[in-house]
Amino acid sequence: MKGKDACDACDAREGAALCGSETAALAAFARVHHQHRYLAKQTLYHEGTPALGLYVVCRGRIKVSRADGNGREQILRLVDPGGVLGEEALIEGAQYVGSALALEESRVAFVGREELLRLFQAHGGMAVNLLLHLCRELVSTQANLTRLALADARSRMAGLLLELGRRYGQPTPEGMQLSLQVSRGELAAMVGLTPETAMRLLSEFRDAGIVRTDRRQVILVRPERLEALS
Repeated sequence: MKGKDACDACDAREGAALCGSETAALAAFARVHHQHRYLAKQTLYHEGTPALGLYVVCRGRIKVSRADGNGREQILRLVDPGGVLGEEALIEGAQYVGSALALEESRVAFVGREELLRLFQAHGGMAVNLLLHLCRELVSTQANLTRLALADARSRMAGLLLELGRRYGQPTPEGMQLSLQVSRGELAAMVGLTPETAMRLLSEFRDAGIVRTDRRQVILVRPERLEALS
């Protein structure tokens, strides 16, 4: 790692789970964290390993996923700049419940568990910010679980594309282009489908003029149709 991004100048600071705290808390956070650079497809930590600390995404994007004994993947969430992962570290003796992998070149700050707890004792506002962030994540997770349990495959895929459009969509003359480049298999793993089913549904949406696809690029041409299907 060369250098260290300054927390007070970080583009992701506004609205971030930890870094959006007051100046004194931010300065304390800057003193104890360690920044690491990860290349695309590089692993931050593995499922089942001891949860030693918390990670804060400064730049890039991280996916957190689990795998079964047959190697099938379930993507639990995507973490954008300002987001956190490895919250299991707040529980003494816990293990990471999923594996974390960089989807693109990323810079991530790491804070060990003991340093994090001392930060919270000294700066209660930082703990409150993280609590609010975790509450929002819980609400989102509950919504995703409901969709997985009750919606059919077509509705799940339509809902996922809409969510990705809201988070990563960039307007173009053709429609809303997803800036996030993911494989068909990764799309399937986000909503509990097989890659074959995901590819079939994307082909149906493309043939109906709802989306356009080109390798890993997806453009939402008629999001209102996706809304009706979700």
